[in-house]
Amino acid sequence: MIFNSVNFLVFFCVVLGLYFFVPQRFKWLFLLAASFFFYGFYKLEYLILLAVPTLLVYYIGLKIGALHPVDKKFTRKRLLLLGLFSALAVLLVTRYTNFLGSSLFAAAGIFIKGLTYYPLELLYPIGVSFYSFKMISYLVDVYNQNAKAEKHLGYFALYVSFFPQILAGPIDRAVRFIPELKKKIDFDMERISSGFRLVVYGVFKKMVIADRLAIFVDELYRSPDNQGLNLIFGAYFYAFQIYCDFSGYSDIAIGISRMLGFKSMDNFDFPNFSKSMTQFWNRWHISLS
Repeated sequence: MIFNSVNFLVFFCVVLGLYFFVPQRFKWLFLLAASFFFYGFYKLEYLILLAVPTLLVYYIGLKIGALHPVDKKFTRKRLLLLGLFSALAVLLVTRYTNFLGSSLFAAAGIFIKGLTYYPLELLYPIGVSFYSFKMISYLVDVYNQNAKAEKHLGYFALYVSFFPQILAGPIDRAVRFIPELKKKIDFDMERISSGFRLVVYGVFKKMVIADRLAIFVDELYRSPDNQGLNLIFGAYFYAFQIYCDFSGYSDIAIGISRMLGFKSMDNFDFPNFSKSMTQFWNRWHISLS
């Protein structure tokens, strides 16, 4: 269920239509159910790979927060390392198992002839990088005492799985976003209109610019021989394609969050107009930095 699909349009219209009729004390539960439905729509197995690290990191965060940072420094550090491993385990296993296996077999093949690595058929959950980094930022903030450990499992699970952000960010920090989940949210037509305009802007960047540039770029790089100056245009078009694709998704996510009453951080600040590489990386995928 990608953002620019009919399925998502129907899903979000239903969510938004019901959201403001849900009593305030149950809004978090409604959004959590919607987020789990959204993520499980791809594969039900994805929900298990999301829920298990969420529970582990929640529990470890409570343990770190309960220990005095001076007297229990060594124990807190071990818990932090355990938490970081729990947050990254799904990402490391699903993305890097086959890469590591093929690399080891290739290295061993120098000495042992005839070795062949057969890639394992592993699930690769979409959005795993984004929710893993959210949990990492949460643990580090709790460890450094920049945030208190969240005692409400529901709010923490919603922070991790919030459906506008789980596919492509932004990677909001818990210290800023969880309080947003707890505040009273009323119907505000001006806020909804502003969010809707941002969604339309994001869809335009994704479907009108990025997807149209992709037609030229994909064909060019499929047959690059004897393309001459087209390769130069292709390089620039690809840069703007990637920017409009990624930032378009971010704009849609920020706009949807705004319509639901939440403020997400900006993720891009016109990076392609930067004057240096340092400035570029400070303006590209800002929430990851």
